[in-house]
Amino acid sequence: MFRSRSDVAALALSLAIAFACEGVPGASGAQPTATWSQTLATQLASQLASGMTGLYDTAIKEPAFAGERSEYGETLQNLRVLSEESRALKAELESGKTYEETLHRYENIKEVARDTQESESWTFLPADFTAKADGAFAVLKQLDAYYGAR
Repeated sequence: MFRSRSDVAALALSLAIAFACEGVPGASGAQPTATWSQTLATQLASQLASGMTGLYDTAIKEPAFAGERSEYGETLQNLRVLSEESRALKAELESGKTYEETLHRYENIKEVARDTQESESWTFLPADFTAKADGAFAVLKQLDAYYGAR
């Protein structure tokens, strides 16, 4: 999933920022805590798209997801949606769409991400897979500052 040391460093920085924001007052509220920055939101959306697509690509190769009737079918479907929606958010922001024009997409991504992480099957996935997932979800958490956590 990581192609270079800079990818790992970027992930480590993302995780550090996400964990640092855990105790920030208002960070879990519905209101943005940072002034909208098209550039920063676009950069984060790009990282999110890369992370979610990488996570889905990893999932489809994961033995736990094998077979159409796998108990992880809904989780795999959610990961596909997260990959697609994250890429769409990235494209919208890159094309200049604003906070208001992209808020619905962000909210959908957050809802699917929450459903995925709260699903019963998620707790039984291999630790190395969920560690990769934590990196992708940490980037989504950083977007909360611009969109507001839901």
